[in-house]
Amino acid sequence: MNFIGKKIRSIRLMLDIQSQVFAKSIGMKQSALSALESGRNQPTYNTLFNIIHVYGVPPVYFFQETYRIKLVDGIFSLDYETIFSDVRLLDELARMKERLDIAHQNLSIKDTIVIADRKINKPHHIGTKRMTESKQDQ
Repeated sequence: MNFIGKKIRSIRLMLDIQSQVFAKSIGMKQSALSALESGRNQPTYNTLFNIIHVYGVPPVYFFQETYRIKLVDGIFSLDYETIFSDVRLLDELARMKERLDIAHQNLSIKDTIVIADRKINKPHHIGTKRMTESKQDQ
């Protein structure tokens, strides 16, 4: 079941409306609603618009899987804690990316210095001769 289908089903269940009544109120057949709720079909723009218009569901609810709504006194409202939780997560990810970018830049600078130092002061053939000589000594 896709998350939009789950959300449509949860709206209907929160309202305690039978599927036939809900389907008719948004201009579709019960079988089509069943296909939406089970994830076999995707809702059209008109279907979402009708649900939003008829039942007062916040439109943003359909665009993020983690967003939740609550029904209080017959009015739907977003559960803002789920939104704030997403914002906090995105903020933490942005801070982690900054730290990783800084670490990557620092490593790139150190690598450049080491490579330059090797080219100037440590030619590769010297290390190879020493390794060969030490093997022959054994």
